[in-house]
Formats: sequence, structure tokens, C-alpha cells
Amino acid sequence: MEKNNYTQLPVTHPTGSYNVTIGYDLLDQIGPLSHTVDRVALITDTNVGPLYARRAAKQWENCTIITLPAGEAYKTLESVRCAYEQMFAAGCDRQTTVVALGGGVINDVSGFIAATFMRGVRFVTCPTTLLSIVDASVGGKTGVDVPEGKNLIGAFKQPEAVIADLSLLKSLEKEEFACGMAEAIKHGILSNQRDR
Repeated sequence: MEKNNYTQLPVTHPTGSYNVTIGYDLLDQIGPLSHTVDRVALITDTNVGPLYARRAAKQWENCTIITLPAGEAYKTLESVRCAYEQMFAAGCDRQTTVVALGGGVINDVSGFIAATFMRGVRFVTCPTTLLSIVDASVGGKTGVDVPEGKNLIGAFKQPEAVIADLSLLKSLEKEEFACGMAEAIKHGILSNQRDR
């Protein structure tokens, strides 16, 4: 794949379809590629936000950046409540699009927020880890952890678009990249088994 080119892979689900757009230098094209022009709540974390959030937010006239603490420990209803408060304070409404900019935790939390804020708003995800590209960003499973277990509170919320900017993977540590590769290999093996 050449720089500045992208490929779109269609994903069909019971209630519709969307594209997974994969390429380089797509961060500045999230809006056009996802047809997002209205108010945006860009949800990110303390690892990814300082690197990419302001740059991504420049493409929308009305964008609120919400930065949550990074890590699985913050995949909670408290983080969801904190995001709701910031969205209400910014004047977000039913025309708002939630854009997730981060790894699997941000994807799961943001999807849950999009599914429940004002009974559901548009959702776009821009995964920033290989693991999130091959797993969390596709399929519509969203949720948060509670003391009783992982992902026990959640919803199915399909994204309107997935924008996978491979340029963002350069900021990953080797261990995180290896985890994503392991998941990709697992999916490949499972797919191969189904095809037999």
C-alpha cells in the first residue's frame, strides 16, 4: 500500500453496513471519510490525546475533546459519567457524533457513550493500536467493567465508519504491536479453519 492511499473494506451487520478505511495519513481525513460535519465529541485518553487529539479536532468547526485517563482500570461507569458531563457542558445534542481516538478501552467506552447518550448518537472510531484495528473497532460490542466482571455493562453500537490510520501505529511500543500481531494471526487461523 502506498502512502496517502487507502483501502475501504465493507462490513455488513444485521441493521446496515459501514466501511473500514485503512491507509496512511488519514487522521486529517476522519471527517470527510466518515461524512461527519456536525458537532463532534472526540473521546481519547491521556496517552493518545497529547499526540493526536488537537490535530484531529481541527477538521471540525465544533469539536469538544474529552480526555479520559488511560488504561483498563478506567473502563468504568465513572469515566462514562465524566464524559457525559463534559458533553452536556459543551452543548452536545442528538446531532453530535462521538469519535473514538484511541485503543480498545477508548473504543469500548466511547461506543457505550454513543449508544446511550440521548438514547444514541452517531459513532465513528479511529483506532490507534493494532489490537483495536483487528478486534475492538469492528463488531459493535461496547461496554465497561464493573467490580463483578469485565464488560458486564454494555450495548451493541455499530460505528458509522472505522478509520484505521496505520501512521499512528508508529507511536506503539513493541509489546503492544506484538499483541496486535498475535490477535491478527489468531483471526487468520480461525478464518482459515472456517473456510475448510
